[in-house]
This record gives sequence, C-alpha cells and structure tokens, in this order.
Amino acid sequence: MSRHGEPQNYERAIDLPTGRVAWAANMIPVRHGDGELREIVAMSRPIPVGLHASGIDERNQKLVDGLNTTNPGLIYLLDLPTRRATYVGGQVEQLLGFKPYQLEEMGDPVRDMVHPDDYGWVEQMFAEIGQSPDEVSIFECRVRDSTGSYRRLSCRNRVLDRTEDGAARSVIGVATDMTDQSHLRDEVAALNSLLSNAELEERRVIAQELHDSAGQYVVAAELALIGAQERSPELKRNPGVRRSLDDVMECLKDAEREIRVLSYLLHPPAIAKQGLVSVIRNFTMGFGGRAGIAVDVSVDTRVNSLPEELAIPLLRICQEALTNVHRHAKAKSVSVRLDVIRGKIELEICDDGIGFSQEGVTDHNGYGVGLSGMRDRVARLGGHLDIHSNGGTTLKVLIPLR
Repeated sequence: MSRHGEPQNYERAIDLPTGRVAWAANMIPVRHGDGELREIVAMSRPIPVGLHASGIDERNQKLVDGLNTTNPGLIYLLDLPTRRATYVGGQVEQLLGFKPYQLEEMGDPVRDMVHPDDYGWVEQMFAEIGQSPDEVSIFECRVRDSTGSYRRLSCRNRVLDRTEDGAARSVIGVATDMTDQSHLRDEVAALNSLLSNAELEERRVIAQELHDSAGQYVVAAELALIGAQERSPELKRNPGVRRSLDDVMECLKDAEREIRVLSYLLHPPAIAKQGLVSVIRNFTMGFGGRAGIAVDVSVDTRVNSLPEELAIPLLRICQEALTNVHRHAKAKSVSVRLDVIRGKIELEICDDGIGFSQEGVTDHNGYGVGLSGMRDRVARLGGHLDIHSNGGTTLKVLIPLR
C-alpha cells in the first residue's frame, strides 16, 4: 500500500507442484473520521496465467526470441525523428557481423550503414513511407557489414507508430539478404546481353544477305523482264501477255520493297553510337518511309540514360512490334510512344490496321510467335505486356525501373 493511501491493484503468479497459478488483488484503504488509515479492504480472485502481466511479457519475449531465431534476415525498429534504431534483432550478427547493440548505439545507422550511392533514394523511400498510412514499402539497397564490404538487402518497411498530428514516428522493417540473388541477376543479365549481341549479329548477317543477295536477284529479274519487253515488241501488242508481264513486274517491285523493309527492321542503327532516343525515332521514321505508313513518334529524352540491359530489349520489342504491323496489320498509320513515368518505363505502339482475334494473341502461329518473344523479353525485365485489338491494335509495355 502506498504511503498516500491510494487504492492498489496487484497481480502475482507462483509456481506450485501442480503448475503455475496467478491471481489479482484489489486493495482499498479505509480511513476513519480523523483521516487515519486503520483498515484495508482486499479482494482477490484467480486469473488465467496467460492474462497475467508477467505471462504476457514472457510470451512476448518468447515471440521475439523465436523471430530472432527463425527470421532469415534482420528485424529493426527505426525512430524517424532521432534517426536511431531502437531495436535490432534477427540474424544481424550472422548477416552483417555486428552485435545488435552496436547498431542500436549508432547515431544514424541509415547514414552509417547504407552505401553512399544508395543513401539519397533510401531517405526518399523513408519519406514516402511516412506519407503512406498502411502500405508496405519494399526496396533494395547495399548495406555495409563489419568487414567494410556491402551486401544487398531487400527491405520491407511499414509505419508502426505516428504522432498526434499523423507524422510517422517509428518504422518497423525486415531485411533479407539478396546478395546471392543479386549476383545471379547480374549473371543472367550478362547472359542476356551476350544472347542479345549474338541475336544482333545474326540479324545483321540476315539483313545483309537479304539486301545484297535476294534484293539483287529481284533487281536482276526486273531488268531481265524490261529487256525482254524491249526486245520483243510483239509482247506489248498482246493484251493478255501485257497484263501478265505487268503483274510480274508489280510482284517484283513488291518483293523488292518487302526485302528493303525487312532488312531495315532486322538491323537498326547501334544504340551506343546514337542513343536510344535517336535510334527509336530514326528507326521508326525510316520504317514508315520504307513501308509507306504514316508515323507519329514521341520519345522521352530520359531514356537515353537507361542501361543497355533495358535499352536493347526496348528496341527489340519496338522492332518486333513494327515488323508485325508491316506483315499483318495493313495499317495506314502507327504511333510509337516511349516515356518514363512514376518509376516505370512505358512503351506504347498503336496502329489503325485490321486488328486480329483474341486467338491470335495466344496461339503459336503468325502474330503469336512475335508476341511470345516480346512477352519473354518483358518478363525477364520484371515487366508486363498488354495487347488488345479494337479497330486497330495497341501494344503497351510497362517495365519497373530498379
């Protein structure tokens, strides 16, 4: 009982041979007329052990210990106003080589631990977390270990507590080591780059063969036909023969135009020399001039800063889409738009052609073959491809920027 005589509540638990028991007691002081405390009225009742405060604390501690043992990464609580880690647990010692208390004693573990090149946007991510009431923010960054090397961690964060005015006070996060996966991604990207370069070289050879071999044969056939007509004037006097010869000449000119367009589509200019903006614009306009299709093209200048592992697939997708327009759409006009919007790359190609049935999107013939290749490229980049046909065809690609 307090010396001031206020009512008191107590909880106690003891271990008996038959098991643990707990009870709660309420103690109320009784004052006499002179104000002196002389008696206490006490009421006691048994309570479930699980509801006992010490039992709850014990359970919570076991829960924390279990998370520390089973979580493959590290758990942290970050106090945003002070920039301090108020709690660090999980496999932090195995992952980074630090004791939890070493991170908790750092003045600003984000600044001290995150790679300098990643620090700016990590801070931006924490600022955005404070503005998102219930969303879980996921991002990757490089974090220093005790040897001075950096490991790539995937961090999942959510606001745990807010001030009365709604400002984020603390963030709870779980970080998982992605270093090995990152190395695998780099290896896959390197293999994709080798594959893309090999494909580029193969396309270059095919384009050159089309232009220098098949194209020349078609031109030779046109010249031979013209020579035959000039040497045999009687052919022109026969209406049926003249129509047939005109049809042959028209077919040869169509074949020559087809070879010219396809060889250009197979081997566009090099990105490294001109930049993706110029390549997409010149390639699209060149396609329109050769194919006799009106072209409208809009390219965000920021795409020039994209790495090759993104730039080359984007060009390939544009190539394949325009090839499909040329072969199947019978379009009079096509528009190409490439933008960087809200951390995503958006590529949209629309034509006013004849369109196609939904079965054409999913089968493995004709249109479906090109789409399958485009879907594979987009999937490798973690993006999404959507295509629909309604009075023309619209292909839209969304790829997140890491």
